[in-house]
Amino acid sequence: MRASITLTLSSGERILLEENFPIELLARNVWGGAGSMPELLAAFCMPNDPAVDSILKGASDVLRRAGKSDAIDGYNTKSRKRVWELCSALWTAISNIDISYAVPPASFEREGQKIRTPTQILDSKVATCLDTALLFAAALEQAGLRPFIVMTEGHAFSGVWLQPQEFASIIMDDVSAIRKRIQLQELIVFETTLVTQSPRPGFSHAVDNATNQLTDENFILALDLQRARMQRIRPLATTVHSEDARGAKGICGHEGFEEAPNLQDDFPDDDSQPSGSVDRIKYWQRKLLDLTTRNRLLHVPEKAKVVRLICPDPGKLEDLLADNKSLTIVPLPNLEAGGRDVQIYEQRN
Repeated sequence: MRASITLTLSSGERILLEENFPIELLARNVWGGAGSMPELLAAFCMPNDPAVDSILKGASDVLRRAGKSDAIDGYNTKSRKRVWELCSALWTAISNIDISYAVPPASFEREGQKIRTPTQILDSKVATCLDTALLFAAALEQAGLRPFIVMTEGHAFSGVWLQPQEFASIIMDDVSAIRKRIQLQELIVFETTLVTQSPRPGFSHAVDNATNQLTDENFILALDLQRARMQRIRPLATTVHSEDARGAKGICGHEGFEEAPNLQDDFPDDDSQPSGSVDRIKYWQRKLLDLTTRNRLLHVPEKAKVVRLICPDPGKLEDLLADNKSLTIVPLPNLEAGGRDVQIYEQRN
């Protein structure tokens, strides 16, 4: 619906200024797109939907049949392999729903679209790429994991942290940082629309497919749901009660569960540096993440707003800083005001 807001500034009966602003009111199931407050997409990830619990039950059955622990235990085991297994079990359970793919509206990533809830997806068995991405994100979040949504030109898919971390902000617009964290085995991304194909590929194929889509040309943003929750962007209230979620009942996992690949099994301990040289390099990489010139800890461009220090002995300065010595930064002397010869001063100093 289109409406308008009128703001009036008056003094007594005299109107000093009046401005009229047109606005657009959206339905509760419509996301406005990345062009306007993209972080609100986090509200449409609804782990509180009754259908999500049925999906988790199906994932638990998949794990039991595969000879794994059937607990939906999030990061409690402190194992990346276990997180990968949980994701693979959810993939198998959702694949069994037989969802059909629906083409999203044109430019949905910029202009927005109507979003189906998990219960609506299980009832109609139809979903767009953004619908499937949010469905997986809701199941992952309810499983105690930390998912995120990746938006590219004309497409969307999901990702999840393999350890309990989050991005520095809700919106991540640097695709190189995501690729670096994938190399460090800290997170994975996966193509969610592949669950609508027949025959359905395995979870590892979905991971490889999504990873290849992380290019500088197509990437728009990644939305971190854990960071959004920290910023008090809560899920929309569900309008479906558990007894009304008919389509969410009876999800049974089928064969197709994949074992975790060769991952570093334990979460890293960021408080202590490893002793081996190879492990230390990985530790530094994990701390730096971006090893390109875009990292301001490694490269300061000429036009950057910084205080440039003139220091003839950087090693001595580093020793003073390491010893927590107090330093005073003073400006260069104004030789012209003092009447001194600039060349003689520079030769002596």
